[in-house]
Amino acid sequence: MNRREFLAVLLPAGAVPYRHYKAPNKDRACAQVMWVEEEKALQLCRAGQACWKPSATGSPYDLIVAPKPRDFNDERRLMILGHEFLHALGAEHD
Repeated sequence: MNRREFLAVLLPAGAVPYRHYKAPNKDRACAQVMWVEEEKALQLCRAGQACWKPSATGSPYDLIVAPKPRDFNDERRLMILGHEFLHALGAEHD
């Protein structure tokens, strides 16, 4: 599978790759996941499917708000969770 085919699998129809991004710069991260329904994620994450929030003062954990994958075959939700965890590892995008 080449890069273009890989991106076609990862990106929803009509989406384009991020133009500006920074690769992860941390070796490890601790994150607590708050499972929510998709409608709640849209409310809590400013109309996003999920979000990552850096740790609050005094907390050892970042927070990931995301819909819970139904099973190991729920590729879309697993991909969303992985995307948010990359933020916890220091990755950024436009």
